[in-house]
Amino acid sequence: MKTILRSNFLNPVNHDKCDFLCDYCLTIDEQGKIASLEPYSEKLTGNNDRIVDLSNSVITPGFIDLHSHLPQYSAIGIGKGALLPWLSNYIIPLESKFSNEQFAHEQSVAFFNEALSFGTTTIVTYCSIHRHATSIAFETASDIGIRAFIGNSLIDLPNEAGYFSSLETIKSDIDFLVNKHHLTNSEKLQYIVTPRYAGSCTKELMSYSANFAKSNDLFIQTHLAENKSELELMKKLHPEFDNYTGIYDKTGLLTDKTLLAHCIYLDQTELAMIQNARSIVCHCPTSNRYLSSGIMPLVDYQKMGLRIGLGTDVAAGYSLSMLNEAKEAIETSKSYDISKDENGNDISAANAFYLSTKGAAENLNIADKVGTIHIGLDADLAIFDLDIKQLSANSEDILRSLIYKKFNQSAKAVLIAGKRVYGSL
Repeated sequence: MKTILRSNFLNPVNHDKCDFLCDYCLTIDEQGKIASLEPYSEKLTGNNDRIVDLSNSVITPGFIDLHSHLPQYSAIGIGKGALLPWLSNYIIPLESKFSNEQFAHEQSVAFFNEALSFGTTTIVTYCSIHRHATSIAFETASDIGIRAFIGNSLIDLPNEAGYFSSLETIKSDIDFLVNKHHLTNSEKLQYIVTPRYAGSCTKELMSYSANFAKSNDLFIQTHLAENKSELELMKKLHPEFDNYTGIYDKTGLLTDKTLLAHCIYLDQTELAMIQNARSIVCHCPTSNRYLSSGIMPLVDYQKMGLRIGLGTDVAAGYSLSMLNEAKEAIETSKSYDISKDENGNDISAANAFYLSTKGAAENLNIADKVGTIHIGLDADLAIFDLDIKQLSANSEDILRSLIYKKFNQSAKAVLIAGKRVYGSL
């Protein structure tokens, strides 16, 4: 039996354009794929089809979060201060608790369910250093049905908290997790190699991570240039390198499958390295403000042609809502203009929407499956109650209404591959 959704659709095209389709019907076939999308007509409905009237709703592609931290979920809004003290005082003690498997399971369930509730259908996340906690995250994501790129944090530099592993243990953990979970129980789940950042990794670990990812065709995620004190730490730990980005470049971590979170403080040489490698910048505006880290010049980076997506970065980011992150990206671009006494660097709603959907799917090499609403793609959809009768048919107006009205509200329903995973229809 096919399912037909009669509703209004927002479909990303590029950074500058989003299509708005008013009173259309989307047909989902038995395999969970989009079979058709066309203006409503009584002729479209067959006797055996399930028809769902969502005329007072707006349907978007499922959102894609390129950067978050599962073990930090319960720390949302907790603590204050700059990045490095915040990590030491609040986050590392919390992540250490994930050695308890029951705690790891409870937190994984809460994290993935809340992400789904906000319309996120694909999420890229760090886990703790623990093998079994990361395995639990994979199993939980599989049970819930969300798409996810999951990696255990790789840390081998000793620290006072004892929150690190030996390189040999890390190698064993990676082998275990890849063999057990990467594209095995579910094609929706991938292992991502996760050297935490150059401040917690030896050169040996970073080089091993790069070689392992290349040999196994895996994505890599790490952090880069989030905080000025972090830059000073890099000079002390790795004085032989000219700059922070050069550490990743020389150890092989800078690739076209590398996600680099934050990227606030980069000079032109570093930006050229990222551009040449075609690495992906993960913009996390909520987190950047919460920890007073700084403002990433989003529009400047886009003009350079850098590949960019958005990430919630929970828990420094205080919400798993990608609509909230889209709103913050727009507002932060205005703040950047104000700080530079300039105009014209604020981004459109269409731009923020694209970065949260189609653009993110392209960055993760899954645009042939998700990210837009097109025939043949999986029906990963987020459905929001939104009365459009009082709004114009202009897609930017509809988008802005969605982003600014619904940024902190749950979706009405969420589908992944045509299966309802949250809410009701």
